[in-house]
Amino acid sequence: MTSSLKPGQGLHAFRKDLVHADPAFFALVVRLLGRSQRHSLPRHDRYSRLTGVYNRRHFERRIKEELKKSRLEGKALSLVILDLDHFKSINDRFGHDKGDQVLKATTNLIQERLQGKGTLARWGGEEFVILLPGLSADDAKDLAETLRKDISNMCLDGAGSITASFGVAGLAPDDTFDTLVKKADNMLYEAKANGRNRVCVAVGERSAARSIGAFHRYTVRTAKSSVAGNRPETPKKST
Repeated sequence: MTSSLKPGQGLHAFRKDLVHADPAFFALVVRLLGRSQRHSLPRHDRYSRLTGVYNRRHFERRIKEELKKSRLEGKALSLVILDLDHFKSINDRFGHDKGDQVLKATTNLIQERLQGKGTLARWGGEEFVILLPGLSADDAKDLAETLRKDISNMCLDGAGSITASFGVAGLAPDDTFDTLVKKADNMLYEAKANGRNRVCVAVGERSAARSIGAFHRYTVRTAKSSVAGNRPETPKKST
């Protein structure tokens, strides 16, 4: 490709010239530049300074990407929100330094248990969120129960008893980022209202993963049938 850009025309003219010469190449350059900018974000824009895990803003980007991927591949995805019970009393009784130690210890415990199979982020204050691609709500519940027991058995000198409440939600076919988070958050409030130190799962999540898989298979069949000129069958509802 040869450019007709003359000295002094500037970047805008060069970009215009590039678009006309090779639109596909220009689109590729734009995508690569955007990806480079995302990966070059300052660390404090992506991570919680105290715990070292993703912060809420960066996690929201990640979960939206995973939602698209899960729908495209027809795979399950679950979200867990947990909150340390009576955390304010730990700060009030033992000081904020001890509260920070509890947050760090909780983060380390969860990371060790996840073993890279999920994404942990600090949602805010003493609240954390875990994204679990490929895991059904049932599997996410089992993981949450394990974490709940581990946290309740965690020993930190001078911090007293530590427990956590969990809300779990699986991705349903009609879920958006907002509705998925809302379901998990509602379950967290239910766990708190029912005595804390427990796990609650959104009703109907067991069938949600099956529905997503069925929807994915149906869309694939629809695409193949359209190419072949056939009319696809309507998938049966799961019971």
